[in-house]
Amino acid sequence: MGGASGQEFYSIAITNDGKVSCSLDGAPRVQPVNIALKSPVAPASRYQEMNHEKRGVVVILSNGGRAYMILSVASLYLFPRTGCAKAYATGIELQFNGAQTVYLPLLRDSVDVCTGRMSTFISAYSSKPY
Repeated sequence: MGGASGQEFYSIAITNDGKVSCSLDGAPRVQPVNIALKSPVAPASRYQEMNHEKRGVVVILSNGGRAYMILSVASLYLFPRTGCAKAYATGIELQFNGAQTVYLPLLRDSVDVCTGRMSTFISAYSSKPY
């Protein structure tokens, strides 16, 4: 999903293909990265309340249950020039509750982000699509 506001929005769904239900708490850690190198290009994310979804525990049922979240990536051009060098984010690193880390490519080749400021914002986990 794109936006004319200088932010790119992505809807993310996590599917539990296992035979046991699991739960996620709060919101994941998200960081813009160079996906080929798996190296950070800007500071990690900040939780942002969206659609009145509060952080809490979401149970993901077994055999196809899902949890949802919204990621926004702010363009370099939304920030003052001071303390803000240009970097190219080609993906994001998602870390769930301090456990598994997953790398996801962005829909475009890259997004220009600020190296000195937080450029990603993530919603809380939700049991319903946004």
